[in-house]
Amino acid sequence: METDDKNIMETDDKNVLRTDEESDAIMNKILTGLEISYRKLLDYKKRNNQELVIMKDDKIISVKPEDLELF
Repeated sequence: METDDKNIMETDDKNVLRTDEESDAIMNKILTGLEISYRKLLDYKKRNNQELVIMKDDKIISVKPEDLELF
């Protein structure tokens, strides 16, 4: 699909067109939700004195939530 307006792009199978600004707003909401989930997970693990199991440098390791950096 060609258009002269470079601010519009096709984004899904339903042929819904969104502007770059709308796509950016959706992406920001997704990233904010992921950040909130991450913080809640760390809080939960701290309260229950549990370690997180993560992959680092192709190895599976357990770490204390206090040792992880918040972004």
